[in-house]
Amino acid sequence: MVSILSDEVEEVWIDEHTRALIIPLETGKTIISMDVYIKGWSYPVDEEVCIGDSKLVYYRPKDVESLGFNVEKIEIIGFKHGDIEETISVRLWVSKVNVKDHEIIKRLYSRVLEFISSRKRC
Repeated sequence: MVSILSDEVEEVWIDEHTRALIIPLETGKTIISMDVYIKGWSYPVDEEVCIGDSKLVYYRPKDVESLGFNVEKIEIIGFKHGDIEETISVRLWVSKVNVKDHEIIKRLYSRVLEFISSRKRC
């Protein structure tokens, strides 16, 4: 189990409707959870979690080096319910990034949008 430094979790607003949660871990790494809203889901599914008639779906691309920013792992999260499919969130595991610098978080968000838009669709 990963231990979170809960008293250090921070919410960063990227714009009026988009936020990122900065979640420091005891290991020295940080999880950055970013809201995204992209209508549709067209990625491979590595895992799914059913919640009643709905599903959360997860895609974990392996080629994260092109993101830069010392991203070690990325997880793209979607929501499916009937005919509704949406890409809703991205989680990044990073190390050695000044997450207190909100401009870096905003630049990383732009890079994430480019990255997920360029992924091979299924």
